[in-house]
Amino acid sequence: MIEEVRNDDKRDISILIKGAGLTDAAPNEVVLQLTKETSIVDKNGDKVEKAALVKGADVIGFYGPALTKSLPPIGTAWKIVVGAKEE
Repeated sequence: MIEEVRNDDKRDISILIKGAGLTDAAPNEVVLQLTKETSIVDKNGDKVEKAALVKGADVIGFYGPALTKSLPPIGTAWKIVVGAKEE
C-alpha cells in the first residue's frame, strides 16, 4: 500500500510502499523512485496514469536488486501494479 507520494522540483516522483514483500528477503517498506522507463499498469497489464499513485492505493512494486542501506531502503522501480488486491 502506498503510504506517501513524494514529488521533487524536477517533477520526479517517488513512493513509500509498506506491506508484505513478495519474497522473504524483500523489505516490508521501501521507497521506489519512478523514472520515464517505469511501467505503471493495472492488474490486467493495462497502462495506468501516474495520477493513480495516491496514498492508500494498493500496489505491488517491482524493482532492481540495488537498494540503498538507508531505512527505509530506496530503489528504482521498473514496474508498479496498481489495484493489485483482489476485489
